[in-house]
Amino acid sequence: NYHVLHTKHLFEFSHQRHQRRTQQLFISSLAALLANNINLSDSLQILRQRFSQTPLKTPLSQLCDALQHGQSLTSALKNHSTLCPTHYLPLLQAAESPQQLPTILKHISEQQQQQASIRNKLTKAMIYPATILIFTLFITIGLLSFAIPQFEAIFSNFNATLPTFTQLIIDCARILNHYKISLI
Repeated sequence: NYHVLHTKHLFEFSHQRHQRRTQQLFISSLAALLANNINLSDSLQILRQRFSQTPLKTPLSQLCDALQHGQSLTSALKNHSTLCPTHYLPLLQAAESPQQLPTILKHISEQQQQQASIRNKLTKAMIYPATILIFTLFITIGLLSFAIPQFEAIFSNFNATLPTFTQLIIDCARILNHYKISLI
């Protein structure tokens, strides 16, 4: 009856966040190099040297090799989702001319930065409501576990019919106290 949150899910989330940052870094760096009139092959060689001590070394080396063997940038990137998200590939394919590629890469980089900013703002905005929700949940459980049973004893001495809502709260407290060990 228990649902265990595996640490594997937490690592996957962390990995996705790291991969988005890596993609953003690669695209913005490539856009900057191409904007400074450095050709694509030389730009990728510079990036390969810059990231030689990172996990990007292997994908960048494979990307450079694929371009040297005559593949287009888009077809070479299809095999390397760590460098560029696959949903940007059609846009890159449409802009593979040397004049348009720096502009498109710059737009993709700006879009990724905006998405990261929005994602961070949403995360920060959700911390307060989540904290309030958890705090409220603990208070409710505390009331149902300790305070309501004491009121139940008082109400039982009256030998009167309780309002439906009051009876519902007392029943919830009974259920919680009956299954308390299972919940913990």
